[in-house]
Amino acid sequence: MKIEQSYFRGVAVLQVRGELDYFQAAPLLKEVEKQRDLGYVKVVLDLKRVPYVNSTALGSILRAKNDLAKAGGRLVIAEPSGMVRKVLETTRLIGPISVHATVIDAVKALLDAGEAIKAGEGVEPSEPVEVTTAEGVVIFEFADDFKAGRFGKRNSIGRLERIGTEELTFVWPKAASGDEASSPPGFDPDQVFERGTGLGLTFSLKSFRKDFYFRIHSVVSSCDVREDHRLRICVKYKNLATERRSLLEQYLADQKIVHDEGGRT
Repeated sequence: MKIEQSYFRGVAVLQVRGELDYFQAAPLLKEVEKQRDLGYVKVVLDLKRVPYVNSTALGSILRAKNDLAKAGGRLVIAEPSGMVRKVLETTRLIGPISVHATVIDAVKALLDAGEAIKAGEGVEPSEPVEVTTAEGVVIFEFADDFKAGRFGKRNSIGRLERIGTEELTFVWPKAASGDEASSPPGFDPDQVFERGTGLGLTFSLKSFRKDFYFRIHSVVSSCDVREDHRLRICVKYKNLATERRSLLEQYLADQKIVHDEGGRT
């Protein structure tokens, strides 16, 4: 990702080139902070050359917007690419984030003396909380040969339902029907997924980074049967690395900002 800077009457215009996900958002945040420290608290993000963005990156942009608001400034978006506009519409962030058709329109809006700028406007990120998500799938693998034998195979695929900093919940089988729904004769979920059963998990979060995978050791804390007869399995992380925990905390904080800001519209 590349960022080019230009200035007009006290407004900093940052033209971003490249994809924006969690990792690429960090240099952008640093650049906004740099502009603020230089005295530019009115910032335009030119996103016409951004082919990909996810909601985690948008959460980071919202944090930058709130930080500038505290300094008496404002952050707006100009010329979002088709994909960026689609994500903004899906997350209901057009409104909470001011979006303009051209860079010139964005600069004019920031220079408009009649446009009120409220210091401290926006939502502060709070402590990470669990967020219901339809992010995708989770691959789980039994650590115990006996459990794998009772299940009929070593691993399978479930649908990620809820994720937090200490535990996650997934549904098995991933779909209501299909090959993944097959289980050996006499299959007893209370025995196979009993409390304390060790599972290795592999999953990705689409709104975090499309090519990044979490690999976590866990133990089953509960298992219940849903109305559609699929299993809801809750697991607690075991010896989660500090780096992975920090990534999850940041992901959840970003998702909360996007959820709270999007819910205002």
